[in-house]
Amino acid sequence: MNKKLQDKILAEIRTKAIEKDFERKNEQEINEMREANIEALTELTSLSRKEIEAIADGVKKDHLLKQKQKKNRIIIFSISVIFIMFIAYLIVKPKPELKTRIVTDDFSNNSFEWSTYNNFNYNRYFKNNQYIFENNKSEWCYWDNIAVDLPKNYDVELSSSWQNGKFDGYGLGLLNTNTDYFAFVLRGDGSVSFGEVVDKKWIIDDPWKSDVANKGKKQTNIQRIEVRDRNFNYFINNKLVRSGILDLEIKKLALRCCGQQTVAFIDLKVTNTDTKKVLLDENFSKPSEQWKPEKDFLAESSVKDGKYVFNCNNDNNCYWSTSEMLKITDNCEIELSSTWLSGELGDYGLMILSDDNNYYSCELQNNGEARLVECKSDTYVYVQNYIKTGLESDGKQTIKQKIIIKNGDMTYFVNDQRIKTVPANLDFPCKIAMRNCGKQSVAFDNLSIKYFE
Repeated sequence: MNKKLQDKILAEIRTKAIEKDFERKNEQEINEMREANIEALTELTSLSRKEIEAIADGVKKDHLLKQKQKKNRIIIFSISVIFIMFIAYLIVKPKPELKTRIVTDDFSNNSFEWSTYNNFNYNRYFKNNQYIFENNKSEWCYWDNIAVDLPKNYDVELSSSWQNGKFDGYGLGLLNTNTDYFAFVLRGDGSVSFGEVVDKKWIIDDPWKSDVANKGKKQTNIQRIEVRDRNFNYFINNKLVRSGILDLEIKKLALRCCGQQTVAFIDLKVTNTDTKKVLLDENFSKPSEQWKPEKDFLAESSVKDGKYVFNCNNDNNCYWSTSEMLKITDNCEIELSSTWLSGELGDYGLMILSDDNNYYSCELQNNGEARLVECKSDTYVYVQNYIKTGLESDGKQTIKQKIIIKNGDMTYFVNDQRIKTVPANLDFPCKIAMRNCGKQSVAFDNLSIKYFE
């Protein structure tokens, strides 16, 4: 043991011995004083020593009891004060901020891989000096026609090229009306045929002849019909295919395409064979205004210019776009802005989906009305009556839809106006979707998802 530690121990022993001696002397003095008081009171009063000692013990007990009670009251008071202060602290203390994770999409690009639509029946357009027909409906034929004043004797020549799709009929139509006409057709597999329709019924429908035309993708074929006083000869690449009689007055020429395929029409020429005058020479470099390029679409959408533009053209049908990269929990907030652009009155807006058959649809219309719809197993189980929000749109107003999912409930807002609160009966995590119905165009933008953690 070193000297420094030994000195410290000895000093502590001396301190404790002095304290003990002081306590003993103090206790001895108190006992001597008590004994002297008892002796004096015995001589001054008629009470016996035993009686005086009993009184002394009683007084001592009373004082000790009062001292203990006072001490207890102090303890109780102190505990009460501490408890009150603790409760007050719990009430007024700053609550910890709820942690949030925010995901946004400004649609500057399709980084979240939203599904897009290009659903159409047909699409006709001019491109690279060609008239392109894209057909997308099986067992249907579409055509575009042009009026021509035809002489007694003439030749009609059409060059075309099959691009892709199914091997279905396409080619040239000689029309009296849209219900009475002749069809001179071929297919991408090299087959050719001829038919006549009267009052929408095929009265001539030749079987397909194989291996006549050029086969395959982007192979050019030239159809020529030589008409001499109602008699005709039909040629493919200078091969005679069919002869017959045109027993209908021909008023129009039509470019015809059927089924699901794409065809490029390259050149259409009509020549008076008596005068050698060219009556029509259409190479589509400067197309005649009689042609009607158009698109008969059902739904089309794309991400461009910071928006998801959603066009629909199908009565009583709805389409929606989802992202497999975005999922929501049962404790979150979703905001989506949209602008109705044009079209008829119809529903559009924000959806929450477990799958395509189980979802909530938060719907809005351009007249400012909104509602909530619940679908279970592909059946509407709840359809809210429309609520008037006063947010009627003329194609310029941007409106914000918001959904808050919390504590088992889901609340739908339009511009912070509450539309409906319902139990969130979904299997989380769920997908969200942008929805459009009927015949209208809507631009969605500025999506925000806050996840509360």
